[in-house]
Parts: sequence; C-alpha cells; structure tokens
Amino acid sequence: MVYASDDSSGIVSDADKSNPFAEACTLIHDRRLIAIAMTLNELCTNTTKFGALSVPAGRVDIAWTLDPRMQRLHLKWTENNGPAVRAPDKRSFGTRLIETLGRQLKGEVRLTYEPAGFVYALDVPLASLASIAPE
Repeated sequence: MVYASDDSSGIVSDADKSNPFAEACTLIHDRRLIAIAMTLNELCTNTTKFGALSVPAGRVDIAWTLDPRMQRLHLKWTENNGPAVRAPDKRSFGTRLIETLGRQLKGEVRLTYEPAGFVYALDVPLASLASIAPE
C-alpha cells in the first residue's frame, strides 16, 4: 500500500490489488482495532506536519505480512523523500502513545529515525488481535 503526498486521487493504492491483510481484518476486535486506528492516526498526523507528507515529493509505504507459522502480524510504516530525519531529544506524547498502544496489543514497537525517513514497525501476535477475553 502506498500513499504519496502528490497523489491527485488521494486514495491509497495497492500494486497488485491483492490484500494479504484481509484475513486478519476479520480477526481484529473492539479496542484492538481502535489501538491500530489511533496509531495510524498519530503516524498520519506526524507525517503531514513534520515528515514525508509535509513536502510534495514525500511518500509513505505501508506494508504488512502475516506469519502463519509464528502467528504474528508485522506492520511497517516507512517514510521516504521527506525532510531530514533525526531522533528527537525527548519522547513526545505521540511517541509514548504509539509505543503504549503497541504494548496494549502485546506487540513490539520499533521506531527508527533513518536518514531517508522515519520507520515505524509493529510486530504483534495474531491472538492478541482476536482475543475477546477481558484484560
């Protein structure tokens, strides 16, 4: 899935129209979906204010894979062609938010400030997305 700031359509597009995430979409329940939505909202807000989508040539690549053997979802947000990136001096509210939301899903969050752009990676057990047991 790719969205570029100069897309005239404003629509996210898939290169091959297949959706490997479709199966997982049916598994995500209640507040778990809200956690993913809030994370994506925070990433979208930051990229349009400060990141790749704050400039016309910027782009964001969103990739996900399901690992059936390990029963995990891997989600990766990669910014390219944006302003120069460097790690912040202190952790902002948004950074703490997306880290906390990942932990709520019993996942691992990695934030990387690559020279080419910011990278967010989430690795989460599929069971924690489908679980309806109270936490």
